[in-house]
Amino acid sequence: ETLLVSEDEIYRAMRALILEDRLIAEGGSAVSHAAVLAGKLTLEGPAAFILSGRGVAPAQIEAIVAGRPLRLGELTVGGV
Repeated sequence: ETLLVSEDEIYRAMRALILEDRLIAEGGSAVSHAAVLAGKLTLEGPAAFILSGRGVAPAQIEAIVAGRPLRLGELTVGGV
């Protein structure tokens, strides 16, 4: 099964992981959490996701925590 999540959904997942769970996750590893939060993936029983965060620049983390829009090339995502 293949699921698609948007960049904004990934942003929201990264922000939720930081603010609610105190975990830093780069965008690529936050897609599973994004799918769950967006209601695109329903879990039945225990589940595990692998998170990594070394690919996130400190300035990006700061913007996400503050809820500011984040510029990714020509694309702007997020913002509260």
